[in-house]
Amino acid sequence: MPDLVGNGVAWFFAWLFATAALHKFRDPVYYRELLANWLPGLPGAQLAGWLAGALEVAIAILLLAPAARPAGLLTGAMLLLLY
Repeated sequence: MPDLVGNGVAWFFAWLFATAALHKFRDPVYYRELLANWLPGLPGAQLAGWLAGALEVAIAILLLAPAARPAGLLTGAMLLLLY
């Protein structure tokens, strides 16, 4: 039973990060403006949006592989703390 719960939580967070990345890639102008408002004067706002999306995709992939799941969980937690 614990494996079922652990896998369910990992799949949920993989879906969550993949969906967040998809939103960033579908509307990059919105996220560039959002980052520019969050961090005024950020010179690489467009690049930061793409990097955040790419990192979220990487986290989702890490969460799907049981051997890489701890790295995905740690990276995901650090990204959420950064947000």
